[in-house]
Amino acid sequence: MQSHPWLGYELLSRAGEWNEVVLTVARDHHERLDGSGYPRGIGGSEIGFRVRLITICDVYCAMTEERPYAETMSWNLALERMSQKGTRLDMDLLDAFSTMITCHHSHRGTW
Repeated sequence: MQSHPWLGYELLSRAGEWNEVVLTVARDHHERLDGSGYPRGIGGSEIGFRVRLITICDVYCAMTEERPYAETMSWNLALERMSQKGTRLDMDLLDAFSTMITCHHSHRGTW
């Protein structure tokens, strides 16, 4: 499981059709701000804005979509749990993401 970021990065690199932003996101989307992520164990400012944003989206999807290894959570429970990961995720980006998700669910059917 922990090798898939490198494998994805290498596969996309060999295809030669992807820019550095896509390659970086593929490689680093499991890195965490506190350095506890993988595959490189980087943290803080070493993790770019786009990776931070995609990481939040990835974590949210992992919590709210059906997965064979975990129970599906409601959108609001997922956001609550994510907000408790203060040293791992970018809290400013998570606040903006949470506002968007909450707004979407508050106006469901009108979008």
